[in-house]
Amino acid sequence: MDMQSYAAASNMNPAYFMNANIYLSQDIAAALMLGDITYADADVAWIEQVLIHRDIPTGSLKSYLRIYWQVAGKYLEADHPVMVWLGSYSKES
Repeated sequence: MDMQSYAAASNMNPAYFMNANIYLSQDIAAALMLGDITYADADVAWIEQVLIHRDIPTGSLKSYLRIYWQVAGKYLEADHPVMVWLGSYSKES
């Protein structure tokens, strides 16, 4: 499944989906520039709290990160720091 297919299947507003992609990409880039991909964990935790506060299932975030990981895997090696970081979210239940 690619990102567009995921957006369609999840009935996610395309504007929200595009914004999610932009923000996550920026967060990942910033964390990499700072030298530690795990800096992006704080943003994921913040997003999760926003979802909880708005009574939106957090499973949608985990599903989104799982799909992002799958798509990124088409372009990055499995041992790339981004893949390892995203993989940690894809394996969580």
